[in-house]
Amino acid sequence: VWHQLLNFPRSKPQELFGFGLSNTSFQGFSIDDSWLAIYQDQGLVGDILVGLLLLALWVSAITRPRGPSRALVLFILTYCVIASYTEVGLGDASTYILDLAVAASLLAPPAWSRPLERAPAS
Repeated sequence: VWHQLLNFPRSKPQELFGFGLSNTSFQGFSIDDSWLAIYQDQGLVGDILVGLLLLALWVSAITRPRGPSRALVLFILTYCVIASYTEVGLGDASTYILDLAVAASLLAPPAWSRPLERAPAS
């Protein structure tokens, strides 16, 4: 089905922005690849945005000091990237997006490390 999906005639806007959200299938057949499902639903723009999100998380994780949270983030990112080639869900509201949200939250500085804001004196 991948070959049929890529060779399907599309207008330039459909190539850039896709056909809109679907059930991640093409002509009744399961796509079984997140990148092609994103291309079908959200076009090249969607693929680029998801790729940039993953790249930003990778760069952010790599620049952090070593520790358990960095290791967990790198594991989650690696898992999501590898699974994206055989499963759909990276561009939909799915458990993969939840995994990436957890990874992003592990990269955020803890609330106790930020300075407290003081109210202005009256």
